[in-house]
Amino acid sequence: PAVEYLLSLLLGCNSSMNSIPPKQKKLLAKIVTNHPNLLQLDVDSNLRSTAQFLRDYCDLTDSELATVVGSNPSILGLAVDGNLRPKMQLLTNVLEKGTKQGSSSSSIDDSDVKKTALRKSILKHPQILSLSTSNICTKMDYFDDIDVKSNTGKSDNTLAVRLLATAPSVYSLSLAENIIPKVDYLAALWGWPSLSNKLCECPLLTLSMDNIQQTLSFYNMTGYIDLPNKEGMTTENAGNVRSRYIATSLYNRLLPRWNFLLKEQERKEQLLGVLAVKTDDTSRAEATKYHLPSSKTPRDKVLLPPIHLLAGASDEVFCRQLNLSLSEYTAFKEEAAPRLKFNSQFELWLKTGRPIDMITL
Repeated sequence: PAVEYLLSLLLGCNSSMNSIPPKQKKLLAKIVTNHPNLLQLDVDSNLRSTAQFLRDYCDLTDSELATVVGSNPSILGLAVDGNLRPKMQLLTNVLEKGTKQGSSSSSIDDSDVKKTALRKSILKHPQILSLSTSNICTKMDYFDDIDVKSNTGKSDNTLAVRLLATAPSVYSLSLAENIIPKVDYLAALWGWPSLSNKLCECPLLTLSMDNIQQTLSFYNMTGYIDLPNKEGMTTENAGNVRSRYIATSLYNRLLPRWNFLLKEQERKEQLLGVLAVKTDDTSRAEATKYHLPSSKTPRDKVLLPPIHLLAGASDEVFCRQLNLSLSEYTAFKEEAAPRLKFNSQFELWLKTGRPIDMITL
């Protein structure tokens, strides 16, 4: 009976018991293997009542409930009154602070607004319901301390509230081993006064420390920022690198674009050299929107492309604004990006500045 009920939850309202999609079959097998304790629970008094509570409290549809259970099956083994209800009330109370500031319409029922905020948060990260209330509260207190250090003033829409609404998976990270080291590192980069707002711009804390450091090393090596080698690395130009630019994919966007620009720059320099010889004209009147640092480029001639184009723009906008061929860049990206990620030259480049040789990749 327990297996049949779990399957009915996973199917939602999209399929019948006579037609079980392979995905649901595989998921059910995984639940049975990893959570055998669920099979020992009474269907009506435990599994069904817990599922009904989740559905009613969060106003979940059948398919949304299937998503929550499929992502976090252990939730069905938690006590409603002793665990889930007080936890849900805590999350609702916290999210309510953000909804008050974000919604001014009196025509919308307050309870509906609360349920919508809670439903969105839980659907983004169902695993948050497996955390203890003390675990959640400890992290909220820490995020409140960041607000204090950032002098954000009194506001209901705190860092803790905004992270719970936009990036609830942060709450599942280890405070001591994951969150605090990243916060300290970013505070050294930007300074505490602006840290809270920058952390809210995008879910930066969900990235690994290696990811953050490698991306910042890229901006350092390319000249967008100047990171000292020692701790206490706050720099005047660090504000140029917004949270969203650090979250930009290093291997699927930054490295392909930078190496394509270098390739195009070298091609133009060779072309200009040929034209100069043929016309006996050594001037370089051809207008360019960028001039990347290289062994042939004097420091005072470097002209970096705007960081919002390099990191934030779509491929179409990036190519159009820098007078590049979109088709040529797309072909280059598809061919080079998979190899960039696994090439040891990138690590060497971060340490020494030695250019990546795209030919030998």
